[in-house]
Amino acid sequence: MKKVIVLAVLLVFIIGFGCVSQNSGSKNISPTNPNSSLSNLNSSPNPSAVGVVPISQFGPNINVSELIRGDMRMGNASAPVVLVEFSDYQCPFCRRFTTLVLPNLTADYVNKGKLELVYRNFPYTNIHPGAMGAAQAVECAKLQGKQWQMHNIIYDKQAQLGLSTYPITVNDFKVWASEIGLNRSVFDICINSEDGISKIQSDINYGKSIGVDGTPYFFIARRDGRDVVPIIGAQPIGTMRATIDQLLER
Repeated sequence: MKKVIVLAVLLVFIIGFGCVSQNSGSKNISPTNPNSSLSNLNSSPNPSAVGVVPISQFGPNINVSELIRGDMRMGNASAPVVLVEFSDYQCPFCRRFTTLVLPNLTADYVNKGKLELVYRNFPYTNIHPGAMGAAQAVECAKLQGKQWQMHNIIYDKQAQLGLSTYPITVNDFKVWASEIGLNRSVFDICINSEDGISKIQSDINYGKSIGVDGTPYFFIARRDGRDVVPIIGAQPIGTMRATIDQLLER
């Protein structure tokens, strides 16, 4: 087990920045207009607030090799830093992170071999009834090597509707499967079955075991296991960059 570190600036709960479980003791905080809370996603953090402190008083030690395990990956498999995202396909804050922040991180770090992305499922079916089906759609697309295309189109199609949470159904996933060029017969058999559900549930169970209770919920870790920084909720791009840069320098 390795000691976990956390940015002092990020010890604030996710009010206004994420979706939480109704079972966690907090209210569902997905607002009608998430953009009002996320207008600063492309801003920079307060430089004086960025730093690391021991997290032993906040949560358990985390086995980094187990944390970064998963087959939904993007980037250099030997990158020194790994960003693990626990996410829900119907969470508007996850969608805003994916459309506003992730492209910049991909260009600045993933494409340069400095960062690998690992996506882990954390659907909240009690507040987002279409999230489990969306996660299964991505698992089914993975069978044809197009998991990231399905991941992106699920978020993009909802973003075209606006900023709130919208109903998404199996019929939507089938239409989008055609749009990204999947073999519909293979995809339909998969999405109409229980395929992928056990993998999704495994991500949920593991996330809960390490304290994940909202989405998006991130861990940015050094691959060598020396450090891992938990980040709660959608944060400004500057905060994400500062965290990654700090771990790259350690």
